[in-house]
Amino acid sequence: MKRIQLACCCLIASAMVLGGMILLRGADHLESQAHASMIVTKGNVTLMSAKVDSDKEMIYVLDNQNAQLLGYLVDANRKRIELMATMDVQATFEQGLQNTQSNNRRRPRR
Repeated sequence: MKRIQLACCCLIASAMVLGGMILLRGADHLESQAHASMIVTKGNVTLMSAKVDSDKEMIYVLDNQNAQLLGYLVDANRKRIELMATMDVQATFEQGLQNTQSNNRRRPRR
């Protein structure tokens, strides 16, 4: 094998290794779907914004003192904010805990 052929084989092999590394690194960015645009915490309140559409955003407000999660839809074109959903966080977690405990009782022990 000539020196030029050996150099070409080494270059091709290194290009394949680098290409594989780039693909593996890029796969992390393709998998993540939701990215919080901005998170602000002040006292007992946490605000987070997330893009819903090209002209719409959701603003999530977590009230830690009252254990409430509020979801507001912000429409930039209409210049309007609308309350879309509320959730009692404490009740939701308690219900999930009860469901988990009842499922564990139903399962036969091995």
